[in-house]
Amino acid sequence: PSPPPPGCGSPWCSAPPLSVVAGRSGGHIVPCLTRIDELVKRYPRYQVLFFSTDGDIDKRIIGTNEHITYHIPLRLRPPHKASWFSYPLLVIQSCIATIQSMYWLRRTKTRQVVTTGGYIALPVCIAARILRVPIELQVLDVVPGKSLLYIARLAQSISVCFPESIDY
Repeated sequence: PSPPPPGCGSPWCSAPPLSVVAGRSGGHIVPCLTRIDELVKRYPRYQVLFFSTDGDIDKRIIGTNEHITYHIPLRLRPPHKASWFSYPLLVIQSCIATIQSMYWLRRTKTRQVVTTGGYIALPVCIAARILRVPIELQVLDVVPGKSLLYIARLAQSISVCFPESIDY
């Protein structure tokens, strides 16, 4: 992202706003935290929103990073395959998470969303797409999961770790 425009009076204009979304696994969260640390070295006053699930592991891992301006835990539970009523609940939670994401992306004037995937990334990336915020997808697995395949359709740029991932 480019530096902020000169003369901007908002505190969010002091550095390029960035939103990151990952959750439920250190394998998704830690690469995002590494990316944030790299950006803060270039722009010391970088403003970062971190969207994740509201799970304990997310709060514990993300809470240790000093560079995150706002942590936005979204309440979104994956459906339980044995219970049919968990699917309508997932739809309702996804709609609420998308609206919350739109609110935060718009409020902070986020310029880019970075994600490593996971089901928690879907509502944030849908909100980003609606608001025309560019999405950068980082594929860390050889075989991408279902959410990554959907987010790839919304993303403006995709980075892969393994050449075999390009086939997907």
